[in-house]
Amino acid sequence: MNKLLRYQSNLVYLVVCIVPILGSVIVTNFGANQDIMEVSYQYLFILIPSIVYILLSNQSFKKVLRLNKVSPSKILIASLIAIISQPFISLVAITMQQLFPSYGMMYMPTGGEAGMGGLIFSLFLIALTPAICEEVFMRGVVLSGHRGIKVWKVAILNGVLFGLFHNNFDQMFYAAAFGAILAFVVLYTDSIYPAVIMHFIMNGLSVLGDFYPENFYTRVTYLYESNIAILIPLGIASLVAVTLLVVYLKRQSSKKANELIIEQQEEASKQNESINKIAYPEWPLIFATAISIVYSVVG
Repeated sequence: MNKLLRYQSNLVYLVVCIVPILGSVIVTNFGANQDIMEVSYQYLFILIPSIVYILLSNQSFKKVLRLNKVSPSKILIASLIAIISQPFISLVAITMQQLFPSYGMMYMPTGGEAGMGGLIFSLFLIALTPAICEEVFMRGVVLSGHRGIKVWKVAILNGVLFGLFHNNFDQMFYAAAFGAILAFVVLYTDSIYPAVIMHFIMNGLSVLGDFYPENFYTRVTYLYESNIAILIPLGIASLVAVTLLVVYLKRQSSKKANELIIEQQEEASKQNESINKIAYPEWPLIFATAISIVYSVVG
């Protein structure tokens, strides 16, 4: 594994994590429009830095972002994972809210937030924009920077970093859970496209729930989110189902994954050994973690 690229991607992660804090100060003190700030923040301070980093590091966009074709069947499975994971994500969110009621906002069941603008604008702002920008950053730049680590370790790490990235105690835990699922899917399909679709589905369902609170899906979701006796067994069943689908993706891509491992090993052997022997510290991740936790608790 190229330790220099890992160090560089960690630095990018640190910088991008600090930006939302500065953005919130601007919104609070200067009365900027929150919708405009959200859109500009996502594209200006997540997507563009990711693109600039790839260009400056002379890496391939296709390799870093895993812009690889994926079969319709895997897209379908990824979409099912996004939908089926909802009870598990809700269980994590509500459990953490119960354990730490003093921090963050009360977790709202699907359909409990007011829609921002019209439906199309809300889907663009809340679903499409993060699906593109955050996936390019987290499952592209950050995940690519940790190539060479075992799949389960890097997926969990990526999930944790995704949770911390939100700088919000209320969102931290369930975002980490969903982020790990997204990382597993990207690693086993070797493509970022399924994660973009999953991210869009997850956020898009919330938006639709805001505008159509009486639809069947939203009513069912509200039922189990507001009844812990239903949520616990359903959340566990949801996790089991998601795990089985992820394992299926793993088996489907095992041959290709082995070929990629061999390719990465051959590429690593050709790299400058003096670069890889340098002990680059992990201080960017440590610093970013500390900032995120402190800001989430006291911010």
